[in-house]
Amino acid sequence: MVKTGVGDSIGAILLDQGWVDQEALDAALEEIKAGAGDRLGQILIKNGSVKETDLARALAIQNDLEFVEGDALMGSPAATELVSLDFAKQNHVLPLEVVDKTLIVVIDDPLNLGIVDDLRFSTNYKIQCKVSCTSHLLAAIERSYDEAATTMDHIMSDLDGE
Repeated sequence: MVKTGVGDSIGAILLDQGWVDQEALDAALEEIKAGAGDRLGQILIKNGSVKETDLARALAIQNDLEFVEGDALMGSPAATELVSLDFAKQNHVLPLEVVDKTLIVVIDDPLNLGIVDDLRFSTNYKIQCKVSCTSHLLAAIERSYDEAATTMDHIMSDLDGE
């Protein structure tokens, strides 16, 4: 078995990691040839051949990025204030933290460089990406922005009480 990694095709990585079998991969590739219109990973998820988290892990491997899940998926108030909730939801991006002049974000599609460019332009920060699966990311966006709003409400309440 050849070890796959950075720059390899997503199919090769999924196969090498044991997250998909050759038959399912071949069937998905045939769907693409027939004009399915979806990307390989989305077809494999839709067909039940790959778990969403495994696809995200494979994307992280392919792009030499860190895969993030669980408690690590919580945006800091300093980061979430730089990106609007609407932008975060629409583009599946969670501002995680700010380190020096770098905004660390979690995305579900590291191949979408337009999001990174938009963030770089709108925030004036360098952008460092990490990867998570869509469902975990969207839930984390809701949690992070809800917590940031609650924190701001507490601050405003404390100021009103003084």
